[in-house]
Amino acid sequence: MKKAWTWKNVDLPTKVAEKLLQEFQVALFRKALDFDPENVEILVFLGDTFTKQGMVRDGLEIDQRLVRVCPNEPTFYYNLACSHALLNQSEPALEALDKAIHLGYENFDHLQNDSDLDNIRKERRFHELLQALAHKPR
Repeated sequence: MKKAWTWKNVDLPTKVAEKLLQEFQVALFRKALDFDPENVEILVFLGDTFTKQGMVRDGLEIDQRLVRVCPNEPTFYYNLACSHALLNQSEPALEALDKAIHLGYENFDHLQNDSDLDNIRKERRFHELLQALAHKPR
């Protein structure tokens, strides 16, 4: 006798399953923000996911929310700088980067090599911020 088909018998390719899981998580966490709009863990997950998926404008919106919720967290300002830079918004990117360094961002190597910041590397102010971080007492 042939076994009845069930959804448990479906074997999706790994990439398809991962994509579906990520889409499900994004939809779930977006909905969760309706109930808890300042949940930092959810905001961080969404910001990271959006940026990795190339949804930079959505990522920027999340980064802006994060700096409103946690105005003293340097990493959130750094991520905001990256989102602005990816959208070729040099001035807001440099302002956010300045704020990140002022608040204590210290990862000099990452700042030097992060491809998200490539659009602002030619700016004089970027090099000034890089120098300020390099000479900042730790």
